[in-house]
Parts: sequence; C-alpha cells; structure tokens
Amino acid sequence: MSAAAVLEAPTVMAWPKAPLGELLEVQNGFAFSSKQFSESSGFPLIRIRDLKDNGATAVGFLGNYDADYVVGNGDLLIGMDGEFRCYEWGGGPALLNQRVCRLRRFDSRLHPRFLFYGINRYLKEIEDQTSFTTVKHLSSKTIKGIDFPLPALEQQKRIVAVLDQAFAALDRARALTEANLADAEEVFESVRFSIFDKVEKSHPAKSLGQICSRVSVGHVGETSKHYVETDGIPFLRSQNVRPSGLDLDGTRYISSEFHSKLKKSQLVGGELLFVRVGANRSDCCLVPKGLGPMNCANVVFAKPVEGELQYLEAFCQSRQGKDRLLGMTTGSAQGVINTKSVATLNVPMPPIDVQQDVAQNLGKVRQMTNALARAFSYQINDITDLRQSLLQKAFAGELT
Repeated sequence: MSAAAVLEAPTVMAWPKAPLGELLEVQNGFAFSSKQFSESSGFPLIRIRDLKDNGATAVGFLGNYDADYVVGNGDLLIGMDGEFRCYEWGGGPALLNQRVCRLRRFDSRLHPRFLFYGINRYLKEIEDQTSFTTVKHLSSKTIKGIDFPLPALEQQKRIVAVLDQAFAALDRARALTEANLADAEEVFESVRFSIFDKVEKSHPAKSLGQICSRVSVGHVGETSKHYVETDGIPFLRSQNVRPSGLDLDGTRYISSEFHSKLKKSQLVGGELLFVRVGANRSDCCLVPKGLGPMNCANVVFAKPVEGELQYLEAFCQSRQGKDRLLGMTTGSAQGVINTKSVATLNVPMPPIDVQQDVAQNLGKVRQMTNALARAFSYQINDITDLRQSLLQKAFAGELT
C-alpha cells in the first residue's frame, strides 16, 4: 500500500505510550548533488514528489553513493516539506534524498505497520500547528518526540491483520471504480470521435480563420498589480479552460481601468478559448454568452461568425481537433500553439441543422456519462470515508 493512511481519531487512552525516538531510528536523506542528477539514467533517487506518485521516480543519480541510503520496498518514508505524511515505499531500490526521511530499526515492542497506520494523525496535527512563510518544514527531532501508543505487540498484530485485509479489499474496489470512471469518459470520447469521423467524410471543411471574424491572443505581460478582489472584470487564463467547459473557479479579476486598456483581449461571449502552452496545450472551451464583459491572458481566442457554437466547441475538443492542433505546435524548448495554428485548423462544416443535431446528440451523451461519472465519484468518496472509519475504530481499540 503506497498511499498514506490518515487518522483523525483519538487513540485508546489506556494504551501506554512512548516517544518514537525510543522506538525507532529516523534516518534523514542525504544531500545528493543535483549536478549529478539525470532524467534518463542513473540510480533512482527519491524526491518528495515521488512519494505521492506510487514510487515513480523521475530522476536518477550518476555519482557514487553509500548503500546505507538505499531504500527498499516496504520502507516507511516521510516527506519533510509541505504536507507531512508517511508513505510505504513501493518503487524498488532507490536513494533516500534530502528532505525525505526513513523510519527504521524498530524496537521489538512496535510493529512497523501499526505505526504506519497510526502515525499520520500525529503528522497532520504537527502540520496544522507549524507556522510557515513559504513552505512548512518538519524535523526529525519533532518526529522522534511523537508520543505514540503501544498496546501489546499481539494486539498490534491483530489490528494490522484486520486493516491489511480490509484495505486490500478497499484498494481493489477503488481501482475498479476508478477504471469505471475512466471508462465513462472514454465512452463519450469514442462517441464524439465516431460522429466527427462520419461528418468529415460527408461534408467539406473550412478553417477557423475563414469562419471567424478574429483569431488573436490574450494579454501577455504583467497583470498581478492590476488584480482586484471585488467589482472587477473576470480575467480568464489557461486554468479556466477545461475540456468540460469554462471553469470559473479560481478566476482572477482585474480593474475596469485595466480592462479598458486591454481592448485587444476583451471578450463578450461566444469566443472559443485555446490553451497555448503547458501540459494542457490544445484544450478548448466556449465562453458562454450572457456572462458580461471579460478579458483574458495568455490564451488564443477565436470569434466565430459562422456555424453553431456548441458544434464548433465539440469539434475543437474532439480527438481529431486536438491532434491537429498539437501537430501544429511551434517552438522547440516549450511547445506553443499560436494564432496561426488555430486559424488554420480545418473544421468540417455540414449544414447548420446537421451541426445543431450533432451538438444536441453529444450534449445528451455527455449528460449520461456525467451522471455515471458522478455516481462513480461518490463511490470513491465512500471508500475513502470507510478507510477513515476503519482507522478510527482500530485506534479506538474496537477492532481487536
């Protein structure tokens, strides 16, 4: 089990306790030189971000190293910056890098997996109480000072056996549910691909540049000093552009004065927005009409004057549309989708009534798959809640 187990329930008061410094050794990671890091070769090296990625390391170390810093499967590791959590390593032999520590050499009174199931409650409390200016830091001294419950070893073993069996079943259920969730999205993608495949074979195409009054790029430059908290103009950025539609969560706002100056990037609704850089490059969504004046930064936008808007959005979001845009990426270091790429994107253009039918049919399929996705998401939340409930019962002495 590579994920951290989180506990937020009080432990049995009758259980004796002892500082972890008396029960195990906290080994701090070594400060391996980043000059000898490689993304293509070398001995795998563990960084904090790798703890959450189920043991997937992205960097190797090319230099010599002390074998004492080699981590193996089953070792318990704690990230000491940001979010304080204990993880069971499952990524094979790898080097213990700085700001990650390993719990090892356990006293015979403490079962390692009993500690694993219980320690995250204490780490979460420490995290919540730790002040910070940029990133929270955890010290090995603080870990050693945790007063940890010590029921009889046989009782620890029984609790671990119950939790291991229950969590293995929950992990299987979660994996199946997550697969079903992915399948629901794939159903929609498959239907959309099939529809546009047929449309393209039956109807001529036009470029977006031919059917849009304008294809341009949002503001590129300093903006943060123009942000306002209230009474501002929504300032759309790439994080607002989602395949499921415009996402206004986390939207920043700019002053009306700054909006007036940025005439080139003003939006009124009915525009197609495209992510131009980054991992989500080529993502597209429609700005609905009726939201009032908006502005945008560092995205490409197109203003159609011909065609059904929902149809155009659906094609640009389709596998066909995205693949073509990605194929027109420019730049060698950081790929960029520019205005020329968007303007030259060919879109099949059947009669308007056919476009409307396609948009309506895809809307119905999307509603059905969204309903399935919500149901699977609820199941995942229920599984998470059940894990938490089991941990609470275990450390309240109710599973023995």
